[in-house]
Amino acid sequence: MTNTYSFVLTLLFTILASTLSAQQVNAGNGDDDMIPIGAPLAPGSFVPNELILRLDQPMADPTTRDKFGEFIRESGAELLEWSPSFGFLRVGNIAFDVCEIINGDGKPLGDAEGQGQNWTWGLNYSAGTLGWVSEETLPCGDPTFDPLQGPGPDTEGYSPVRNCEDWGGVLPETGSGAVRVAIIDSGIRGAGTQGYINGVRHRQTIIPENCNGQDCAPITSRIHEYSRYFHEHGKLIAHLLSGWFRANDMQDQLDIHSYHVLNQDLQCNVFQVVKAIELATDTYGAHLINLSIGFTPVFCEETGGTVAMTDENILRNAIRAAEEKGVIVIAAAGNSSKDLAVSPEYPAAERGLENLVVVGAQQCGDKERTSWSNYGAEFVDVFTLGSRVKIPGYGCDQEVFGTSFATPIVTAKAAFHITKQEEYDPKQVLCLLRSQTEPLDGATYGFVSVESGKDDCAAKRGNTAAIPGRSEDKWGSRPLELSASPNPFGEELNLLLPDELSGARGTVSVLNGNGRLVRQHTLTGQAQRLEFVDLKPGVYWLRVVTDKGNAATRIVKQ
Repeated sequence: MTNTYSFVLTLLFTILASTLSAQQVNAGNGDDDMIPIGAPLAPGSFVPNELILRLDQPMADPTTRDKFGEFIRESGAELLEWSPSFGFLRVGNIAFDVCEIINGDGKPLGDAEGQGQNWTWGLNYSAGTLGWVSEETLPCGDPTFDPLQGPGPDTEGYSPVRNCEDWGGVLPETGSGAVRVAIIDSGIRGAGTQGYINGVRHRQTIIPENCNGQDCAPITSRIHEYSRYFHEHGKLIAHLLSGWFRANDMQDQLDIHSYHVLNQDLQCNVFQVVKAIELATDTYGAHLINLSIGFTPVFCEETGGTVAMTDENILRNAIRAAEEKGVIVIAAAGNSSKDLAVSPEYPAAERGLENLVVVGAQQCGDKERTSWSNYGAEFVDVFTLGSRVKIPGYGCDQEVFGTSFATPIVTAKAAFHITKQEEYDPKQVLCLLRSQTEPLDGATYGFVSVESGKDDCAAKRGNTAAIPGRSEDKWGSRPLELSASPNPFGEELNLLLPDELSGARGTVSVLNGNGRLVRQHTLTGQAQRLEFVDLKPGVYWLRVVTDKGNAATRIVKQ
């Protein structure tokens, strides 16, 4: 009882502090001006004196776990909690050098093996999201209606893209199958453990933070007492997802399980997300996970800059484990207007995860990304509507901005594809998401369009080697490496195509940091000199598109 009382007091304090902070924010004007909710994360922030261990093999046996816990305590540290799979554990009261841990040189527990286990270390990063809403609301439905209790006001003809007429191609065909979607976010505000949103059944679980031992168990009861303090962010995502299904009279075919990890400041830690991914995968049996959450890596001065994550990134390994069980993770690219190759945010900047689909935000009615969306042709799979997105069944239809809300549009698109499958085939769904696109600079595949790539994926059903993933683009190969020198350059740049493009015909394009085209030249040969006398200093992308393939590299104008 004491723990519950303390928890409620903490939530009350948090929401009061958040409310005071929100009152100090000024609204802007225009489609790209937004009101931020919550504060952006400090780059490289992490939970002090805590690390996450990933074991080579889950430690399912209780006796072995007890012995391992004793080993941790004898090392002077504290075992705080295990993940549901017993493949990860959170360790506290431990001193370490941050950059040594990241670079793989640190050994906080010494050289001891500990019950014959090998493990890797990772920081328990502070993760979170930055949500956006417009300052205006749309005409209301029935103001007395509670959308959490039933189907809701009439939304005949509703589409999340109804004000963007050229976006009709976002919606795929549907079938009669059922689909389960997990939303790892801030939970569904004002809702209990289970209920309905837009006529769609939902459940939710709280993943505690800053906990120890038995206090770390997921909370699945009395959630209505806590959910009144949840941030609105996750509720908006749940309404958007369920609204797509209700608009197509498919409420009974969607099941949503929401995992509350983000607090009132839209922050959590990575271990909470790992636990939620495992519960969504192993306990709930999700087909899809919607993840509008990310973190930035540590900055280490001795290495000369931000340390890029390695394959030992803890969150990466949790997503990879979900991949082995056929779960697709759809994640937001982020709202920092960054090239993820230059300023990475994770998991959006991960490579080599076939089941990870990263989503950027595109302007309403425009084939360009928003000025605030993160981008990167190596990392962002697709762009879709993220500006002036309308949320159905909300009493009032509310407009929101952000990659957080572009992400559930792609999640819903994937869910629609699943409803058409007689037998769930995640690789075909991934193929459809990545090939039903039209090219857009700043993304691997482009902006969402269901009119493209349909037949291609149907032919590839069951042929896993041919299905596009993060190791190959929809034309069969990743862009080749392009040679440009000197780099950085002054007024002239020497371009040399790889041998694979010898004799190719095409164009040379220069894109600025926002992904916009600033120069374009005709390709004249395998070696070519380009002049950029009036190009402003900065970081650019040089991209060659030819009849034999594509090549790209990053260039710096001094």
